[in-house]
Amino acid sequence: MISSGSFEDWSGAFLNNNDELNGPVLTSTLFLPKTSVEGINATSPLVASYHIVPQWLDFSVISLMMPFSRIPTLLSGHSIVVTNNSASGFTLDGVLISEPDLFVSPSIVIHRMAFPFNFSRYGGGDI
Repeated sequence: MISSGSFEDWSGAFLNNNDELNGPVLTSTLFLPKTSVEGINATSPLVASYHIVPQWLDFSVISLMMPFSRIPTLLSGHSIVVTNNSASGFTLDGVLISEPDLFVSPSIVIHRMAFPFNFSRYGGGDI
């Protein structure tokens, strides 16, 4: 389960659960936080679900998105918002993508984020 442990444990759990040997792979993108933030629990299934997008989005795809574009997540009814699409400071939900394309396979992409997303701030329908 991806929501066990810390943010550092997420990528291993994500890749292990999306191994073709275990069955069909969910084409997806994981936004992996680099550090924790007080008040955002790495063990929460809601937090984990908000950091996974059921689409393959490498940085070349994300970087073409316009500001205020919404990216649906696995957390039902919640989406990540493109808040800055400049080459020098591309942000989603106000959080810098610090290491784009940290891992890329034909079905999975992992991007490192400076901090975890806060779905209560951007995740709803309207900005």
